[in-house]
Amino acid sequence: MRPRPEILTGIESADPIMAMRLLLSDAARGPETPPAGAGATGQPGNGAEPAASALSRGRLAPYTDAPAAAWSRIAPWYARHRPPYPSAAHRFMLDVAGLGTHLRVLDLGCGAGEVALALAGRVREVVGLDTAPGMLAEAARRAAAAGLGHRTCWRQGAAEDPDAAGPGTFDLVVIADALGYMDAAQALTVAHRRLTPGGAIVVANRSLQQQFAWQRTAAAVTAAWFGPAEPEPPTLQGPDLLAQLTDTGFGPGIPQPVTQWLMLDLDQAVGVQYTRLGRDPGRLGGQWPAYETELRTALAEAVPDGQYPWGERTDLLAATRTAP
Repeated sequence: MRPRPEILTGIESADPIMAMRLLLSDAARGPETPPAGAGATGQPGNGAEPAASALSRGRLAPYTDAPAAAWSRIAPWYARHRPPYPSAAHRFMLDVAGLGTHLRVLDLGCGAGEVALALAGRVREVVGLDTAPGMLAEAARRAAAAGLGHRTCWRQGAAEDPDAAGPGTFDLVVIADALGYMDAAQALTVAHRRLTPGGAIVVANRSLQQQFAWQRTAAAVTAAWFGPAEPEPPTLQGPDLLAQLTDTGFGPGIPQPVTQWLMLDLDQAVGVQYTRLGRDPGRLGGQWPAYETELRTALAEAVPDGQYPWGERTDLLAATRTAP
C-alpha cells in the first residue's frame, strides 16, 4: 500500500457552500407537518392506521422473496436512482492499491456495478461478484453502454465462496455497502486469500448524513403503501471492522470518511424510494400509479422549489494483505 493519502475534506459538492445552505434552509423551514395520522418521525402516530393494514386494504402483496430475488426485483430502479458514491471514494480506493492500469480488482457484492464501473476505466480488469442475477444483468448492460465490456466480468456467486470469482489473484478487493449481507469473517478471509501479497482491501459503508423533511414525508407515504421498511442489516464498521481485518491477517487500517451533498429533482426523489429491499413497484400491482401520484403530490407540496437535498457519508477503511 502507498503511504497514507492526504485526508480529504469532508464535503464533496459542486457548490462548496451548498452543505451549509442545505442545513440552514431545512432548519428555516422548520418541522414539516406530517401526513395525516403520522407521527413526527414519519411513522404512524396516535390514531394512525398501522402501515401493515395496507395488506387488509388489498394494496400490498406479501413480501416473501429470498434476498437474491429481492435485489433482482429492484435492480432496474437501483441502477437508475441510487445516488452514486462520491468520486473521492473511488480515488481513495485506487490510491491505496497504487494507481496503475495493471490492476485487477474484485468487487464483492457488486450490485448493479456502480463502483466496478467507476474503477474499470482506470485498471486492467474488474470482476464483479453478486448473488442477484438481476443486479448482474444491470451491471453488464451499463458496462456495455459505457464501452467497458472488455474490462469487466460479471459472475454470480457468494462472497464467502473462495472459487466464485474465477481464477487468478487481485490487487484490490472492494466491499461497498455489502458486508452486512455477508458472513463478514468468511468474506474477509476469502478477500485475503484472493489478494496478491501487498494487495489492498477497501470496505465502504454509507449512511445518511441528515434526514431532511422531504425524506420523512416520503417515508410516511411509502410505509402506508408498502408497510415498514426492511431494516438494514447490522454490519461491521469502525473498531469492530478494524479488529476483524487484523484477525484475518491484514495490516493496519486507514480510515477515510467522505461526505457528499447532492440536489435531487422530483423524479430522483421518487425513484430513490424504489432502491430499498421490498420496494419494487411490482408488489403494488395495479395500484402502483396511485402510490406514485400520492408520493409525487406530497413531495411537491413539501418542497415547492423542486430541489431535494441529499446528504450522505461514506466511511471507507483500507488495509493491506501482509500475512501469508
